[in-house]
Amino acid sequence: MLNKKVPVEVYSRVVGYYRPVNQWNKGKQEEFAERKEYAIENLKESVCC
Repeated sequence: MLNKKVPVEVYSRVVGYYRPVNQWNKGKQEEFAERKEYAIENLKESVCC
């Protein structure tokens, strides 16, 4: 099986609408890359009991 790299377009929600991240300025793209994602299940365990 071949592993191919295919470019994908990433969208993020900004003030109520979705916009491609590649259209953001360089500083905002770097900030987006530093963001962390959280799963609700993991968050719930750390907050509860």
